[in-house]
Amino acid sequence: RFIVHGAHDRRKRHSGELAIEIEAGLAFGTGHHGTTAGCLAMLEQVVRRERPRNALDLGTGSAVLAIALAKL
Repeated sequence: RFIVHGAHDRRKRHSGELAIEIEAGLAFGTGHHGTTAGCLAMLEQVVRRERPRNALDLGTGSAVLAIALAKL
C-alpha cells in the first residue's frame, strides 16, 4: 500500500497507494530494507485493528514510519 521513493523515481500512484518521498542517500528508512518494509506492513495491520490515537517513531532517522502513520 505504501510507495516509498526518491525524487528521481516519482511515478503516478495507483488507487489506494500512499506515496512517501524520501531521498535514499540521506536516510536509512527508505522503505526498501526488509525491516522498514516489515514495520510498514505491521503498522497497517495495527491501525486497521486498533486505530491508536498516539504513536512514537523512534530512531529511524528518516521518519518514514511517522509519515506512514500520519497518512493512515
